[in-house]
Amino acid sequence: MTDDQIRSKFTRALANKRVYLANHSLGRPLDQMATDVAEGLGFWYDGLDEAWGPWIKESETWQEKISDLIGWHGGEWVVPKTSVGQGLRAVLNSMSDRWPLRVLATKGEFDSVDFILKAYEQKGAILVDWIHPTLHEGMPVFETGHFLDRIGFDTHLVIVSAVFYATGQVMSGLDAVAASCRRNGATLVVDVYHAVGVVPATYGYADVVLGGSYKYLRGGPGACFMAITPEFARQNKTLDTGWFAKADTFGFERSDVAHYAEGGKGWHESTPPALIPYQARSGLQFTLDIGVEALRKDSMEKQSYLREKFCQAGVIAFQPERPERFGAFTIVPCDAATELTQRLTDLGITVDSRQKRVRFTPDILTTYAELDLAAQATAKALRSLY
Repeated sequence: MTDDQIRSKFTRALANKRVYLANHSLGRPLDQMATDVAEGLGFWYDGLDEAWGPWIKESETWQEKISDLIGWHGGEWVVPKTSVGQGLRAVLNSMSDRWPLRVLATKGEFDSVDFILKAYEQKGAILVDWIHPTLHEGMPVFETGHFLDRIGFDTHLVIVSAVFYATGQVMSGLDAVAASCRRNGATLVVDVYHAVGVVPATYGYADVVLGGSYKYLRGGPGACFMAITPEFARQNKTLDTGWFAKADTFGFERSDVAHYAEGGKGWHESTPPALIPYQARSGLQFTLDIGVEALRKDSMEKQSYLREKFCQAGVIAFQPERPERFGAFTIVPCDAATELTQRLTDLGITVDSRQKRVRFTPDILTTYAELDLAAQATAKALRSLY
């Protein structure tokens, strides 16, 4: 697919002439998305209650494609969720018979995961052993050894990101972490939100994978998933449930006990947001068509170019010795990160900041001329701050 062919799929998003480098936050949607959502609505208008047939089929198709993308066990084991936090609560609530759970997690997890863990800890449902990073090249980094030294026979749950949201670090050695979890009877949960669709990987070593379409899959909010192994599904039943998890969803027979459906379906909840799979369809298909490897190559080349332009402009950006160990965004450290982000907004450059770091994420739609502008604008904004 040529650059012109790619750009022709995004005419509505590209009509906004800002330099958009917040693709790590909200990915730019395809024109096709509006047509796809209209298709889902059409089934409702035309068929009314009969819309559930095509709606459920569309969800199952989306599940299959997510399974293909992450190298999972089939679409049956991909459970639609509206957020990663919803998936995490489902896992925690599937282990209520073992509360308080001993959980191993990093201080680098995204706010929703971090907040949920702290809320459960305050209720006495879990006890968290927090892993702190070490500094490497001036950046906080999590090492495989941090996990291997702490996973023990009394560990119930290990939670880690495949790519950390604040630094972009790609977590290496997760297969070794998974092996240690298996030896000790612990469940491994991997958050792939900042990896899926932009860093080539499969996750068959994990027990649970949490992710979503908000960012690099261009599917917008609400299009999230938890992928579970057949073994994990057999061994656990969650309290986060609803009538779509019933063995006979549309049978409406009443029983004195909750009869869960077999497999991943037993992890569904109540009436799902039926239009979400349509919203997420075009972005997911675009990623599969282009290929994650090609998207990663484009990302690495543009980040390298941007870092070079930052250097030429006198902007101090993080320059990793091994760029392949980092994800899709380039970081400019700044004590006044919020102010720098606002100055760049005023100059027509869309970025964001986390923990005194401003994140710049070019994507396949980003031009090199836009990266030149971003570097010059950042230098100008920093001069105005200091």
